[in-house]
Amino acid sequence: KKHLPVPQKLKWDLKYLESELDIATSHFQKLSKSFELIVTTPEYGKGFIKKKRMSPDGYIQMALQLAYYKLYQKIPKTYESASTRIYSEGRTETIRPVSEYSAQFVKSMFSESATREQRTMLLRKAVQYQTQIKIDACLGLGWDRHLLGLYYACQELQRKPPALFMDKNFFAPDI
Repeated sequence: KKHLPVPQKLKWDLKYLESELDIATSHFQKLSKSFELIVTTPEYGKGFIKKKRMSPDGYIQMALQLAYYKLYQKIPKTYESASTRIYSEGRTETIRPVSEYSAQFVKSMFSESATREQRTMLLRKAVQYQTQIKIDACLGLGWDRHLLGLYYACQELQRKPPALFMDKNFFAPDI
């Protein structure tokens, strides 16, 4: 176990910020008076997605990729964290939810020739793939952190990393 120093109370002198804090408080109060909060319970949510036999997480990942593509006409480079807490001192592993399957799904949504059934099938494939790589990552079968560790080991040992690490597609794949 590490022995940490006893915490000490920090003393802040904010007197020089009093006028700025007053202005910010006044501005916030004016804004909050015009704000109306309406809480609704939509019929569409994780329950609906589960009834369709899909992972809500995977479904949302596909929705994010679809939204990005609609805005920028490119498949995004995304990252999702997976917990390896089932292992002693487990941390996280990286999930890369973008795949050939997700790219096919996203592109099908903008194809006039794609049918609803094809789009649904592609969505299911993409979500199933994302779910499987998430499970693999949580079970310690991921590869991202391992390769990152090897890359940093090369740097620490002042060795040239293998060619794989120099390939732009390794760090930023375009699908």
